[in-house]
Amino acid sequence: MEDQQEYLPVRIMKMVKELHKRGYNHLYLFSGMSPTGMSWRYIIGLTQNNKWPTEIYLVRHSVGTEGEVEWTKDNSTIESLANGFELFYSKQLAPAKSAPTEYSIWYDHLIDSLQPNKLLIFFADGPTDDDYKLTQVPGFDIKMYSKYS
Repeated sequence: MEDQQEYLPVRIMKMVKELHKRGYNHLYLFSGMSPTGMSWRYIIGLTQNNKWPTEIYLVRHSVGTEGEVEWTKDNSTIESLANGFELFYSKQLAPAKSAPTEYSIWYDHLIDSLQPNKLLIFFADGPTDDDYKLTQVPGFDIKMYSKYS
């Protein structure tokens, strides 16, 4: 049986893990679903005092199962997404360099535990399967959550 292509949002989620491997451990991903349920919304930003989400973000966008991202034309692989992100946001990424953080360790383990093509949905118009994960996450800032959700 042929493997199903990973959705673009899943590749973006895994790209953040790849960027953690490259040392950008103060990078976070905060994601959810649009009110229609047709678009996955995401913010990739920098933790501040080990808190997230913050108002310091590099990208805030939404995509369907496929689409385009501003930092690379080739979004077909996790590596091409990460290479493009690192190049496009090179100056903004400098403060993200650090040893692994509680958040980056938690995030990377979470990504490894997900089923194929399972999206992280921390916010939506109703309850989500991932709501409970936010109570377990290091540095999660509930005040900022209500601002974005």
